[in-house]
Amino acid sequence: WSGGFWERLGYGPEDFADISDSNKVISFMHPDDRDYAINAARLHLRFGEPLDITYRIRTKQGDYIWTQVR
Repeated sequence: WSGGFWERLGYGPEDFADISDSNKVISFMHPDDRDYAINAARLHLRFGEPLDITYRIRTKQGDYIWTQVR
């Protein structure tokens, strides 16, 4: 989430509370990708499975772009 990721999606300091809250950040994911991404993160945290997922995330303008988390 660092290195300008959110800024490139159009978000700014006024959005920090939402983009830094793990309960809220899920709402930025495309609804069709949420279960997959959440399950992959759970497997990674619980069992050390490698995390390498691709999903769509909403820009501030409302469009979705693909992103990869490793």
